[in-house]
Amino acid sequence: SNRVGRRALDVTVDCTGASGSHDVAVKFTGVTTADGALALNATSDAEGVAYKIYDTNDKQLAINATPTEFVNVTAAAPQTLQHSVWYTKTGVADDVVAGKAYANAQMDIVYK
Repeated sequence: SNRVGRRALDVTVDCTGASGSHDVAVKFTGVTTADGALALNATSDAEGVAYKIYDTNDKQLAINATPTEFVNVTAAAPQTLQHSVWYTKTGVADDVVAGKAYANAQMDIVYK
């Protein structure tokens, strides 16, 4: 795939005080490109790129899609949901313009 610049995007979920156990995941929401990447916002100078988020199995988590990888969290055992975020092209290489690339996403904790 056409991606570069891996960065860790880990989310620790701590349910101290909760009873029982909970299967949880992170859902990312925001403005997307056609292939589910997180689109750059208007303050960006860069063009032709977006951000894609992947889970620990290297499967893309499309923005606004229901997550598929859950971890079990108990009151005594916080868990970290590990993700990676990458730059990706949105078109052909000739369309890419270097610059600052800003994007906004919301992270929602999803319970199963």
